[in-house]
Amino acid sequence: MRRMARRIIVIVFGFTLLLIGVIMIVLPGPAIIVIPLGLALLGTEFVWAKRLLEEIRKGGGKTGRAILSAIPIIGKRYKAHPEQTHEPPE
Repeated sequence: MRRMARRIIVIVFGFTLLLIGVIMIVLPGPAIIVIPLGLALLGTEFVWAKRLLEEIRKGGGKTGRAILSAIPIIGKRYKAHPEQTHEPPE
């Protein structure tokens, strides 16, 4: 019963964040932060949300990784890997 209650709370809160983020695209607000947060939350329950978040991360390149790594909840997963950095060889 607890697991079902937790799942319902995560789904409702995730979709709420996602909806608020989409609304923030046309209204002033940090949509670029709120939408990935909603997707990260929904990604704990739905594969499609996790895949969409991965696509955003890949498509955003360095900027996308920087934004996602700045979000404490999901930042640990999206730190730039050493092989992904484009530093000049020594």
